[in-house]
Amino acid sequence: MDSCYTDATRNHASAAMKKFVMFLSRYNDGGLSLETISADYITQDLFGKFAAFLVSDPDIGFSTSTTYLSSVKRQIVEVTRTRFFDNNTHWYKTLRSTLRRTYIEQTTARGVPLQDKAPLMTLEDLRVITTRLWMRNEPRSMKDRTLLALQWALVGRSSDVGDVVFEQLQWTGSYLLVRVNRKKTVQQHSVSVFSTALEWSYDPLHSLAAQLASDPFGLSDRVFSQIAFEKAQQDNVSGYINRLLNGLNDKANEIQLTRNLRSHSSRRVAAIVAATCSEVNLSDLAHRGRWTMDGYNTILEYIAETSHSDQKVARVLGGWQQPTQMIEPAKQEAVGAKATQQQAFARRLFANYMSRLQKESLVFALAAVLLLYYSDTHSTCPRHVVHDTMVTACTVACGLTKPDNAEELYECGVAAYASVLYVKMWLIFRCLIQVKGMSSAAMLVLHSIELSMHRATQHLTLLLYAARFNIKETCSKNS
Repeated sequence: MDSCYTDATRNHASAAMKKFVMFLSRYNDGGLSLETISADYITQDLFGKFAAFLVSDPDIGFSTSTTYLSSVKRQIVEVTRTRFFDNNTHWYKTLRSTLRRTYIEQTTARGVPLQDKAPLMTLEDLRVITTRLWMRNEPRSMKDRTLLALQWALVGRSSDVGDVVFEQLQWTGSYLLVRVNRKKTVQQHSVSVFSTALEWSYDPLHSLAAQLASDPFGLSDRVFSQIAFEKAQQDNVSGYINRLLNGLNDKANEIQLTRNLRSHSSRRVAAIVAATCSEVNLSDLAHRGRWTMDGYNTILEYIAETSHSDQKVARVLGGWQQPTQMIEPAKQEAVGAKATQQQAFARRLFANYMSRLQKESLVFALAAVLLLYYSDTHSTCPRHVVHDTMVTACTVACGLTKPDNAEELYECGVAAYASVLYVKMWLIFRCLIQVKGMSSAAMLVLHSIELSMHRATQHLTLLLYAARFNIKETCSKNS
């Protein structure tokens, strides 16, 4: 039976039982123990006084006391096979209500909150944090950046993302499918992850690509090998993220981050951001975050499988304003001399991860997203370990002498299909389409313009990328 529970549940159960043993040593002059207790001893008097014992402990708050009460109840039923709680459901419900009311009275008198909840991590917080990690310019920080970006995208608990392995990542051609193990609810399901809407700092694909590029000789099958895992202690991911966030606190002259951010802050605000979109239903969000709603959760399984509904949530979390529209990631050219160079660049960049990433198309997509945001990341931190790795890959794969500027990187492999300026125009059109009162005819015109841009010639694509990366190209050069 115990094998069905997560490490966190087992730890709580152990702590709860220690409190119960301490209570038994004081109950009725200590005449009971775990070895002597039986179903006959489980009464309203015993369990009511145990609840009072928890309330009297100044080191135990409301959340912990209710967890302990539920845990001891479960364990007592398993050990003694008592039917007491089945026969006294109303009394037990009243006991829990009384417990809550007692704690509310205590906390109100002291002027403190009932529960010390994790503050919300705003989008601006996430942007600042991931940028600061990028600025640290080291492989470990690149892994930490991916950890936080992926937790946000998955609407995940810390335990959901900490032990992800490369085999759980599947590239579909347009987005990344992550097979998530939800440890708290003991569930497994697949979650779609899209590129963000031109926001490089917390783009999960850019984060993953930068992580792999900064650590080209990594050997671990785990994506986040920086977290020290032990077989019996897999719940240290939360502690790791808490220490990471604490280490990223503002300096004395800075006020950019919400104070006291914790590992659960990301999950809370990701749910709020996704819920603000009218296109996202509660069932979509509940499925993606795996919130249990008793019997209603079964219905959610039928109507919110990881397909269209989950992808809507994923697009909103990526900053896209029209979650029902398909999103194309940055891509390399499919054919031609440039395609050969781009593919060689990608293979060289992620040479040691080819087998773990499983698909070459994912390798090409990760290389494309690094190139997509090259000027943004270069302006933020020019001498970065990721840029150095890209330079080396350009030199070896494309035969360049000193590919240390945007033009040579562009010549090597940045002539991707989904140009940034195209995407920016795409976003502008999407925003226009959302303007209230716009006629259907006007919307059709915008859609037709969008399709025309989608089918633009390579000549236009080259010029668009030239503008994006400040490369001095002329129309005559590419005519």
